[in-house]
Amino acid sequence: MGFSNLKLLLHCTVLL
Repeated sequence: MGFSNLKLLLHCTVLL
């Protein structure tokens, strides 16, 4: 686990 997961989650929230 690293920044990749965090970045993906952030993108998901932005998309929503």
